[in-house]
Amino acid sequence: MSLFNTLHTGISGVFTNKMAMNAVSQNIANANNPDYSRRQVNMSTNATINYGGFELGSGSKIESIERVRDKFLDIQYRKYNSNYNYWKTMNSNLNYIQSLYGEPSEDGFRRAFDDFWGSIHKILSEPTVPENKRELVYKAQELSNKMNTLYSDIENVQKNLNDDVEKNVKEINSKLSELAELNKQIKELKVQNIDANDLLDKRDKILDELSEKFDFVTNEKKDGQISIILKNHEILNGEVYKKLSVKEINNKNYVFVDNGMLDIKKVLWVQPLN
Repeated sequence: MSLFNTLHTGISGVFTNKMAMNAVSQNIANANNPDYSRRQVNMSTNATINYGGFELGSGSKIESIERVRDKFLDIQYRKYNSNYNYWKTMNSNLNYIQSLYGEPSEDGFRRAFDDFWGSIHKILSEPTVPENKRELVYKAQELSNKMNTLYSDIENVQKNLNDDVEKNVKEINSKLSELAELNKQIKELKVQNIDANDLLDKRDKILDELSEKFDFVTNEKKDGQISIILKNHEILNGEVYKKLSVKEINNKNYVFVDNGMLDIKKVLWVQPLN
């Protein structure tokens, strides 16, 4: 075995472990980065050399640098993240609507309603008393004003929710565009046998963010690209995506894809009202 081969064996080990140390350094540097997946270096031995009837080692090499990430946990997280944000939004919006009634309080809608009925009972028992008539008119006006204010406030709630639907759909379309571009870049690197770990981290981050908006299913292909299924609609397939659209019907905004309306109660969570 020549001196050159001996030096090559030693250099291969130095290079392999240097690459491993670089991966370890990257892991330490991103220890507090929630969007980073830990890297794992996979090593293997080089082919042995037959020399004088003996098999001699020829060093080591890097097979791959992979992300340590559990796809099953990703699926579970996105599923429950979607459910959590749905009920969080639902609870926040219902609490806000409940607060519009001002209940329980001494000046709420129920108090005005009770006072109105009380004035009716007074005038039924004493119809000739002028004060009872004036009180009935006053209480009716008071109840009417509260009802008009409540109606106006609930109309504003509907308007805000409609605006949030449009805002969320635009954000979703933007993220779908980003995913399509990431799919393209990941495929190109895969063809060249280059690890696309950083791009995969970016893609998983966007998928986590999308799970806050709706529940979906992803399928990964051999070339590294993914597709997204939303309510039996494939809204992303590799480098191609379908834009969601919003149409107003009877003063309500509905989400459409492929000219089909999606059930917004189960697909898109609007932002909580403040």
